[in-house]
Order: sequence, then C-alpha cells, then structure tokens
Amino acid sequence: MSELVADQELVERAQKGDKKAFNLLVVRYQNRVAGLLTRYVSRDDIPDIVQESFIKAYLH
Repeated sequence: MSELVADQELVERAQKGDKKAFNLLVVRYQNRVAGLLTRYVSRDDIPDIVQESFIKAYLH
C-alpha cells in the first residue's frame, strides 16, 4: 500500500511540474509498460512506443 501512496504523491507532484517526480514514475513503470506491449506489438517498436507514451503523459 505504501507504494500506491508513493505513486499517488509522485503523480500529484509531477502534475505540478516536478520533473524529478515524473522521472521516478518513468523509472518505476517503463519496464511494466514494455512488458505489456510485448503482447501487442513488435519488440523492435517497444522502446519508441514506451518513450512516446511517457512523453504524452508528461505533456497532458
């Protein structure tokens, strides 16, 4: 449960422009996102899709 609270806090901080908080979220979740994508897209496309996903999350 503490990880969930930590994630929630990181999201709130990232939404307020805290780049370090956003970076921690990326580090924490990039491998999970990549793992999920292995079921749907070519392995060669995964790094680009993961990067684009986090860029979109950061911008929105």
